[in-house]
Amino acid sequence: MTKTFKNLFATQNAMQKGTVATLCIVYALFFTLASCDKQVPVLEWEDEEPATSQVKGEKTGEEEPPTEEEETPADEHPPPAEPEPPVQFYYWNYKNEKEYLVLNTRYIYLAVREPRIPEDIARRGFKAEEFRSAAREYLDPDKVYYYYTELSMEETLSDKVYLELLADIKSKNSDVILGPYFNINEAIRPHLLDNKWRVGASHIFYVKLKDLKDVKLLEQMAEQMGCVILLQDHYMPLWFVMSITEASELNGLEMANFFHECGLFGVGEFSPISFEPYEQYPQVSK
Repeated sequence: MTKTFKNLFATQNAMQKGTVATLCIVYALFFTLASCDKQVPVLEWEDEEPATSQVKGEKTGEEEPPTEEEETPADEHPPPAEPEPPVQFYYWNYKNEKEYLVLNTRYIYLAVREPRIPEDIARRGFKAEEFRSAAREYLDPDKVYYYYTELSMEETLSDKVYLELLADIKSKNSDVILGPYFNINEAIRPHLLDNKWRVGASHIFYVKLKDLKDVKLLEQMAEQMGCVILLQDHYMPLWFVMSITEASELNGLEMANFFHECGLFGVGEFSPISFEPYEQYPQVSK
């Protein structure tokens, strides 16, 4: 019995020694591979290998490709540039649908506190229509109201140049209100604007409250956005006539869209203006 146990212990010790030896070999191989800092280079094969090596700076019969510093040959033309995206999208929220508008770059809306053209704007050579104003006898005499007109030019500008012109005029005349002009498409023309082809974004816009309790909220938002409340409609008390000011960062169209989309009010709608003579609708023959 004792001999049998001795044989078992001997066999067990041998197995343990073999396992330990095997583990030592595995760990040794692992640490050997992990300690290698150099990676095996990957060989990239070329289709054709030059027959002779070229000394640096030596010219060969073949033409070398032009470097970035070399000019492109005259007979090689660069690919055509991609068309520039629209400078800015303008849209009109009409019956909760966005009607996208196209800029009319020959006209500018101008509103001022006194009925005269500022000197900087007069020097630019615009043609100005006669000033108009609201019927002030029906408005609050304590409010600030504006005279407005339409400026026009002979040249049709690109959208980018047109918006840069508006920004330049505003930067030199901080006491005026400017608005872009738009072309009206055939689909909405007969229904909205007395058959007008072009309209300007005036300084006036309208806001409809969700509830009469929101008047204080409207006052706070108007002060925050740099616009004022002109009056409340007596017959439709949820509707308010609003005006942007010289301090407003948005024009009348953009301000109306802001009040419409902020979620705090029922409706925001801008007031288009046009100096075009009224045109009768075309008669449809029966």
